[in-house]
Amino acid sequence: MGEAQDGGKYDPKGLRYLLNEFYSRWQILLMIVENGLGAEDQVEEDGAIHDEYCIAYMREHIRQMARAVIINGYGFYCQRLNT
Repeated sequence: MGEAQDGGKYDPKGLRYLLNEFYSRWQILLMIVENGLGAEDQVEEDGAIHDEYCIAYMREHIRQMARAVIINGYGFYCQRLNT
């Protein structure tokens, strides 16, 4: 389990568990319509934002979801919250 800059907790493996559990119980496929990370961006002088923390967050959630897709199949929509 990880912790975001805003203090919120997140659990990529929990996402996979939930997806598999829902499919196991009800044989329904889910579309994740919101999965965002609250974080403060550090804007460089050239306007670039190097948010490796957000990339790592999304990478791990997508990796765990992909493990569930192998079994059941799902969709995923990413939303980025800027502060």
